Amino acid sequence: MVGYCSIYNILCDKMNVLIVVKAEMRFDHAPASRVYYIAKTLKTFDISSTLLGIKSESNDAIVESNGVIPLFNNVIGNIFLRIQLPFAVLRILQTKKIDYIILRNYDLIILFISTILNKRIFYDFHGYSYKEQQLDGRFIRSKITMIQEKLMQRYSFKIIAISEEIYQQLPKKYHNKTLVLPNGVDLNLFKTVTEKEKVEIRRKHKIPENKKIVGIVGNHGRIHDTDTFLKSIKFLPKNVCLVVVGMKYSMKVSFDQDSRLIQTGQLKHRDAIQLIYIMDICVAPYKVGGISSRKIREYLAVGKPIIMTDVPERETIFENGKHILLYKLGDPIDLANKVKMLLNNEKLYNQMCENNLKLSKRFSWENMVKKSTLLDFLIK
Repeated sequence: MVGYCSIYNILCDKMNVLIVVKAEMRFDHAPASRVYYIAKTLKTFDISSTLLGIKSESNDAIVESNGVIPLFNNVIGNIFLRIQLPFAVLRILQTKKIDYIILRNYDLIILFISTILNKRIFYDFHGYSYKEQQLDGRFIRSKITMIQEKLMQRYSFKIIAISEEIYQQLPKKYHNKTLVLPNGVDLNLFKTVTEKEKVEIRRKHKIPENKKIVGIVGNHGRIHDTDTFLKSIKFLPKNVCLVVVGMKYSMKVSFDQDSRLIQTGQLKHRDAIQLIYIMDICVAPYKVGGISSRKIREYLAVGKPIIMTDVPERETIFENGKHILLYKLGDPIDLANKVKMLLNNEKLYNQMCENNLKLSKRFSWENMVKKSTLLDFLIK
């Protein structure tokens, strides 16, 4: 029996989508990994995708991307990037058949170009940037950004909300043009790690073999409660160490120079996954809700218990006591107590591991794209 997608492609040309992200194309950059997996998943439905992002020199660069542009790590480079990106989009639109554009960041020039050329834009909305800028004290910039984001929402063909919580933050007048597509996880990346391999991973990163590991994966930022995570070391048993995978954090609190706090720095994606395998507990320390974190999905895929910040608008699919334990934002003692609760309750620990492994199947990228209804608009 020939599938609907196949029938469509027999009668018509293959649907082509341009996906644009203002991010370096590498796996340890969340926006870049998101657009890559969306493109990879669309390919399974006979939808061709062209990726446009910032050229990466990383060994983990997404080599399947094309139309990339150079990266300059300074203010002038950022201005040049904003100017160059629309020209790169225009070049692709002139040389390739593109039916739709998925735009990961707000960009009124690209919106204008797409409107003139009759190309419909899906605005991949991951939260209000102007609110984050207000927290940083950049009030003039936040006002400009707010206007840009509102115009993007108004004139885009469709809005893609990165989580149900983000969807609820949008004005209700846009709910009928919004679909929800949370981050998924590539379950094919995960396999069983032997005890021998776990010992080798510990030795490679100089993690003591006789310690329980509580860890976080991902570069810290203003939305992360990293200080609280680090401070919790003072209230944890001596047989517990904290492991931070990602960009090294400048600690605002002092610690003894013992082996209980380990920062690995940035790692290749596959090495970060290996470290998740040896963690006993994974922590998701976010200061805000509405986060559809790839790392949380990867914690699930390895079947790890998760301790998460109790903040408004967090993802409600994770049930407290079943998939996660919640701790109070900014309270290292409460976080430490939740760690001790899991380590001292074998039944709860094992049940949470089993629940999370089962839950991870719901977060495959194919399932996420299917449930989002994105295909309903791309295949018709």
